[in-house]
Amino acid sequence: MTSLMPRSNFLRTSHFGKAHEVFGVDIDEALAYSTSKMVWIRDRWVGALYYSLVLAVLVYIVGVQVLCRNEHFEMKDVQGLTRLWYSHPTLNNCDPLKEGCVTDFTSFKDLPYCDEYLGTLQADERGHCEYQAALSMIPGGVTDNRLFIPTAVELLTEVQQCEASQANNYSCPDQYTILNGTDCLHGDYECRNRGNLTNQFFYVADVKNFKVRFTSSFERDGIRGNSLMLPAFVGICEGLMRKGHEVKTWSERKFTTKNAKCEDAELTLKKIPCEFGVNCAEMHKFDIMEDTGISIAGREWAHRVDRIKEELQNELAVQSENATELAMMLPQLRTRRLRHRHKVGKRGVGQTAL
Repeated sequence: MTSLMPRSNFLRTSHFGKAHEVFGVDIDEALAYSTSKMVWIRDRWVGALYYSLVLAVLVYIVGVQVLCRNEHFEMKDVQGLTRLWYSHPTLNNCDPLKEGCVTDFTSFKDLPYCDEYLGTLQADERGHCEYQAALSMIPGGVTDNRLFIPTAVELLTEVQQCEASQANNYSCPDQYTILNGTDCLHGDYECRNRGNLTNQFFYVADVKNFKVRFTSSFERDGIRGNSLMLPAFVGICEGLMRKGHEVKTWSERKFTTKNAKCEDAELTLKKIPCEFGVNCAEMHKFDIMEDTGISIAGREWAHRVDRIKEELQNELAVQSENATELAMMLPQLRTRRLRHRHKVGKRGVGQTAL
């Protein structure tokens, strides 16, 4: 008798007799995958537009991002030190701290703001001039990363008028009084004489030829140098420049400096000329190998290859030494083996004779 077994739900077959579902899951759906479909477009206008866009993207990446902006370099913090240095005019820009270095001031006769001027330029406020060296003009030197170079100096002398005592009930309305000035250029200020003292106001002669140098050093990983190795530029904001001979007070200058802003796009970069007698770098022509870092990467790879080559040579030298020692030991080992065989042979002969 034939028994009828119920059909299992484990495997279902199609009408072709092939399984296509397992536990109710479609095998074709479970094992499906995606692929791309290539379309060949034969149209010169569409092709020209496509390759033009590809070329534009390539030019932007290589020309702008890599060559101009160096955006392919990894950004790292740079460490360094800064220094502010100043000096009065010296002959051939020599160091004033060295023996034999002499000053190179312009004569009073050639400075329009000095009383001794003999030229044709007109100046309304001429006065007494004095030469000031770097140390005499700023005895304390540079402090707090700030440098103030005066163009004119006015000396104010105060005389003690009162001293607190029992006679004045230990009260002084004005302990010191400034000596009255005469021959003043601006009201009670910039006075040539005060009391019996003369030349209490004077211009610092040839101050425009004083030298101020900003130098800095930089270091990042294996790259190091200083600012004298690179060209320097200064950004000039035309909107903050004084027009003509417009006179501004200190309050107006401070307000302008604090509130006036100048965007980077508004700055006009002007190159600072190399100081006479100092070996500083000039702007070099663009070098695609150096400025893009290709040569640096090449040198690093060459250094790695040389190091690997040196390690291989050392390893070969060690193996060669081992091979030489082994070659020298082989005859000794062979001689010992022959001697051993010779002794065994004699012993065998003796036993046979017995």
